[in-house]
Amino acid sequence: MVKINSSVAALTLLAVMQPAVAQNSRDGFIYGTITTDKGEEVSGVLRWDDEESYWHDQFNGLRDGMPHLKNLAEADQETVKGMTPGPEIELFGMQIEFINFFSDEPDPKMADYRFGDIAEIKVLREERVEVTFNGGEKVTLIGGSNDFDVDVQLRRADGGTTEYDWDDIEKVTLSAGPESMQPFGQALTGTVRTENAGTFVGTIQWDHDERLGFEELDGEVDGVERAVPFSNLRSIERDYNRSKVTTKDGETVVMTGTNDVDDGNRGIIVDTGMYRVDMPWTEFVRADWDAEPTVVLPRSAFSPVRALRGTVRTQGGESYRGSIVWDIDEFLTADHLDGRSNGIEYFVPFANITRIEAVEDNEVRVTLTDGQVLTLGRDRDVDGGNQGIAIYVEGQEKAQYITRSVFASVDFE
Repeated sequence: MVKINSSVAALTLLAVMQPAVAQNSRDGFIYGTITTDKGEEVSGVLRWDDEESYWHDQFNGLRDGMPHLKNLAEADQETVKGMTPGPEIELFGMQIEFINFFSDEPDPKMADYRFGDIAEIKVLREERVEVTFNGGEKVTLIGGSNDFDVDVQLRRADGGTTEYDWDDIEKVTLSAGPESMQPFGQALTGTVRTENAGTFVGTIQWDHDERLGFEELDGEVDGVERAVPFSNLRSIERDYNRSKVTTKDGETVVMTGTNDVDDGNRGIIVDTGMYRVDMPWTEFVRADWDAEPTVVLPRSAFSPVRALRGTVRTQGGESYRGSIVWDIDEFLTADHLDGRSNGIEYFVPFANITRIEAVEDNEVRVTLTDGQVLTLGRDRDVDGGNQGIAIYVEGQEKAQYITRSVFASVDFE
């Protein structure tokens, strides 16, 4: 269960404490300029294939190696290499990891960056991009997701839409859009109740797919196919292996027969503005959509990206202050801390974290900038699979290395 500081429990369970939200839901949609390989520049609202649409949506890709590994002492490098994870499966609700017998060289890790943190995506080739963040930091990503080699849709102010093939794009420059911008559809926001983890308020993505008002909930009603636009939904309630669906005009039906409405559902994602959660069908109870969209982060809600910095303390009482690399991987405020609680996955931007404290070998307590406190585990970012923390301490030739087993806490600046 998400553990909440009692002084703010009433507020945090309802996710009332939120960062700045868009005054107009249009401000929450990705906007930018596509520069083609022929030098043409066209600006408008952007959508990655038929998926990512909001500033808080994520561009995903594998990191180009582990650049910070070489800055550790040789013995510490060997320690990290010896922790290279093997294959992982989920069995009876438990995550099981096998020993890696084939290589001690660390595999590339997945990075997830919100479009609102990105200034530019430069296409180097089919499966390689250079990402420049607000603030000037850069990383190279090398494929590993369906965000590469896809068509990017652009909608102009006149409502016309053009699809740009990945191979024809030189770069995409992101910026806040004008009032005349025309989004691809209505934002879907609301409240989602869960079995064991409380209530989440934010932007809703259904079945890892539908996120705009014109997209449809598909199923069967009494054996007859039925499709309901999400903009016409008032609520969906899980009813064992089917869904009780209520529309805005007051009609209530039971829908079956597709993974939109039964246990084939791939998961319900809610972005609260402070973090993102991804819940399985078995944890989902009910979703209620807002009559008008709310809790959509505008471009202005994203601060300039910078290196993580703070003070790390060990269980033995030592402390080290400097720039921080978490899990020999995440080093920017745009990076995410991943963890699980009650079967729900959490993705928390480091920009929204003030403190991480070890609870035990497999859990951490995370304090957010708005006062919320989450207890997370069952992910390599936070449990014993974490490959350690590097701290660039002023005056030290090599980065200081702390294993997860001796880590006590970190306070970010």
